Amino acid sequence: MAGKSWTLSLTDKARREIVKLPHARLVEEARETIDDLVDDPFPPDHVKMRKYAGMYRIVYRVEERRRKITIVRVRPRETAYQGMRNP
Repeated sequence: MAGKSWTLSLTDKARREIVKLPHARLVEEARETIDDLVDDPFPPDHVKMRKYAGMYRIVYRVEERRRKITIVRVRPRETAYQGMRNP
């Protein structure tokens, strides 16, 4: 990720959730999708994980002033937003 204009970090929880994903291909897709966010954290619509797009969500926070992206969760769609508030 050297040379990118945005920095990327993952919460410890997000790291654990990625490791627990049920398929190796899903882990790979999640990592590729996360890496793509460094190039454009504000895609025109949203970034889809190819095969698992309808099943999983990557939830992230963008701090524009600091040019930082933090991956908060990588979960099944049904639970991705549980317990979250809109600040």
